[in-house]
Amino acid sequence: MEDETLIERLLYSGEGDALDFKLQQYVFEKTDDDQRSELLKDILSFANGWRTTTAYILIGIREGTKEIVGLDKDIDDSRLQQFINSKTNQPIRFAYRSIAYKGKKLGLYTIHLQARPFYAKKDFGKVKADVVYVRRGSSTAEAKPDEIAKMGASAFEPAHAAKLSIKFVGTDNELLPSEAVQVHVTNYVLPDDQDIPDYPILESPGFGTYIFSSFPGNNPHYYRNLAKYIREHAGTFGFGLEIENIGNSYADDVKLYLSLPSFDGFNLATKRDLMTRPDVDYSRSLIASFSPISAKKQIKIRSEQGQETAVFSIGKIQAHEKIRSDFLFLQYPAHGQSEITVRVHFDQLRERLEIKKLLSINAPTAQLSLEQILNF
Repeated sequence: MEDETLIERLLYSGEGDALDFKLQQYVFEKTDDDQRSELLKDILSFANGWRTTTAYILIGIREGTKEIVGLDKDIDDSRLQQFINSKTNQPIRFAYRSIAYKGKKLGLYTIHLQARPFYAKKDFGKVKADVVYVRRGSSTAEAKPDEIAKMGASAFEPAHAAKLSIKFVGTDNELLPSEAVQVHVTNYVLPDDQDIPDYPILESPGFGTYIFSSFPGNNPHYYRNLAKYIREHAGTFGFGLEIENIGNSYADDVKLYLSLPSFDGFNLATKRDLMTRPDVDYSRSLIASFSPISAKKQIKIRSEQGQETAVFSIGKIQAHEKIRSDFLFLQYPAHGQSEITVRVHFDQLRERLEIKKLLSINAPTAQLSLEQILNF
């Protein structure tokens, strides 16, 4: 889930077992234990809460009105991790980060679903040792003995967990082989632009003969544009991902990070990045070039540290649900073998999940002839 979508969903929701709004950041430095213990107590109560979704604490929001005020100060996540987990009976899986939203900076604490109960090993400020704090509605309370017993018993029950299966799908919507993906493309070398003629139009002057002429509505660069389109069409291989939740619980905020090694001339593209076939009519070519496209994208592409990476933002997948991603395209891959790495992230994931897929690429280089362009 994108940050903006997540914040909008949280602002639409009300405070409760899985959400709290705070105007100001927790007092963490240069203060006494009573004030520092407020953060510890809130993290403990959310971690112990009776909920079925990830819990959030959103900083920089005025309680009641939900006015977006902004973050007054930031805290380093690693220091928070050390502070909280040095005081609890077992490590709590949570995270803190600052995010930008509508020109303001907000702070977001994320507390994952996990085995309970949690409690402080020693007294610290307002937090008492060996007491299990739990979130009830929008307030914090001490858990009753029977609640604590249920928390402990749930740790020995069959685990309810999401488990994702990832498969590769061709642009024909058929599943690709599980052992390796066979990629067949042709990397065309184009003629020089000056060797490709302008597009002519055949007209009759009314005497039974035809002449070639230029016409204002005609696209003189049609053949040159067509050559680029042929090169891209022949040098591109597309596929998608099929994500199935074969577990018995939902997976929230699913993201897939697909990476390949970078090399000269190679890039990743989405469908919206691909050329459309050019039109002989210049006005229609202009309309196609400026056609409105939705700003929402499921796939975002980035280049970093010798890797081309596509980030698939999938969102929530219910137990036994199957979802297919938008198509991703490899453009101008080099002949030989390569490898795709897919890293899977979702809120309930407890262990690193990574999938590797071998690519066997057949990518001969060829000269695109003028005859091929004119007859395409």
